[in-house]
Order: sequence, then structure tokens, then C-alpha cells
Amino acid sequence: MPLYRYKCKNCGEEFTSLVFISKEEEIKCKRCGSYEVKKLLPRFFTGRTSEGKIGGISGCSTCTASSCKNCKNR
Repeated sequence: MPLYRYKCKNCGEEFTSLVFISKEEEIKCKRCGSYEVKKLLPRFFTGRTSEGKIGGISGCSTCTASSCKNCKNR
């Protein structure tokens, strides 16, 4: 069973859940019980940010370098 991140459209709660793909429609919010949830992208996603920059995979959440050897937080 893969582990997925979800966000509740009703209360905004973010949570993770182990899910069988065939049972995905049965996922409900752990806070309010709503079935109106949205699957979130994995945290390692390397797409464009809201500023239009391309983010990289890094070891820390504040870094946008494509390699940790370029990171200023070392």
C-alpha cells in the first residue's frame, strides 16, 4: 500500500494515509470526517514554483539548489 498525502477541502487539514488504489474513494479527513479530500503532490516534486522558478531536490526545505553541494546552509 502506498503512502499518500491529502488535504481536506472542508477543513484544510493535511494528513497522510496508506491507501489501496481501489479504495481511494473511501479516504476521509481524520479531523472532520469529510470525504472531500484532494491528493497532494509528493514533497520531492521538482516543478515550477509560484514565482516561476524551477525548484530542485535538496536536503532541506528552504533550499532551491539543484544539489546540496551548492547549499548555503551547510
